[in-house]
Amino acid sequence: MKVQIAQELMPNFSPIEQVLEKRKLDMDWIEADERFFHDGRDLFNYEKGKDFIGDIFLKESPKVAIQVDNDADGFTSASAVYLWLKKHRPDLNLQFIITDGKVHGVLEHLVPDDLDFLIIPDASSSEGKKHKRLAQKGIRILVLDHHEITDYDTPAIVINPHHKECKYPNKNLSGAGVVYKFIEGFDNDINTDNHSFLMDLVAISTVADVMSLKNYENKALVNKGLKNIQNPLFKSFLLNDFRMRDKNVNPIAVAFYFAPLINAMTRLASAEEKLEVMEAFVGEISPEPTIALMTKIKGKQDRNKESVLPRIVMKLQRGQLDKNKIILTDAPKTLHKAATGLIAGNLASAYQKPTLLGRDKDDDFVGSIRSINDSNVENFKDFCEESGLFNWVAGC
Repeated sequence: MKVQIAQELMPNFSPIEQVLEKRKLDMDWIEADERFFHDGRDLFNYEKGKDFIGDIFLKESPKVAIQVDNDADGFTSASAVYLWLKKHRPDLNLQFIITDGKVHGVLEHLVPDDLDFLIIPDASSSEGKKHKRLAQKGIRILVLDHHEITDYDTPAIVINPHHKECKYPNKNLSGAGVVYKFIEGFDNDINTDNHSFLMDLVAISTVADVMSLKNYENKALVNKGLKNIQNPLFKSFLLNDFRMRDKNVNPIAVAFYFAPLINAMTRLASAEEKLEVMEAFVGEISPEPTIALMTKIKGKQDRNKESVLPRIVMKLQRGQLDKNKIILTDAPKTLHKAATGLIAGNLASAYQKPTLLGRDKDDDFVGSIRSINDSNVENFKDFCEESGLFNWVAGC
């Protein structure tokens, strides 16, 4: 075996210090803690959001719904909102709004007309038209999101570090991270702590949504969250999964074992099955049967993936399409539509190239785009938008 030394070791530094230095980090990053937390009250629209929550607490028998976005970050952020509100006001009647399929954004057709308050975590920053229609029914809306904003014309209160007027320094928060920093600020204002027990949900979301762990605040949230696991569903998973018993919980465990279970549910499960997961997340039902359900759905997804991925690869190779700088191909009819993004991600990882996987729908080609770190296309989403070949491109 031939080995080429890329860089000589520096004698006055440990190997760990040298690896960190190469990544522009330091030893503080490894054990990052609350020293690196920023004040959630610096989020733009924080005061308006605080008043929104205050009105919920003051109103007698308010009708409140939480929109659940269809990914691991959406599930964890919605759970965090629910658990925090219940901690403050146990008698509060809350409902989840959730749907079949891998759908993102507010689900207007599922929002009750007589609703008083709608909270949308991890989605809907740029859905002003939908917000206006709901507002006309008297529904007040709070968005706690982390995606790019393209539409600022909305009656909703949008709290998002990407807001053009937001000075919050960490632009890499997950959806649950935005929820956490907002509720942390609220609790700090009234000198209470009804939020710290939710930090494990933030850790799950940060890892599952592939937010940058080079960010010191994100690393601190993950460190502290995984050292103090409170969530009943996550606890049950750790106790029942033989790979995790008696092991330290780390981001790898979340990324490769737990998050894929949630993501499989968001793609293939029915609305009723997803609601069961949410009820287990918030401790309203026993988590063990839910873990069994999640494992079953994940197995179904894996079998579908295993049957179609080799066929796509063979087609690419036969046409020498794998030689292109961007992988572009159509999905087999047997691939579940909700799994298109999963397979696109697998192809991007396998070929280390940006990938677009889709299918014909009417006169359009629709599907999912995925890219990789250090891609030959710096920002694949922007590249697609600027090409003029797409009617619509969305995503983080």
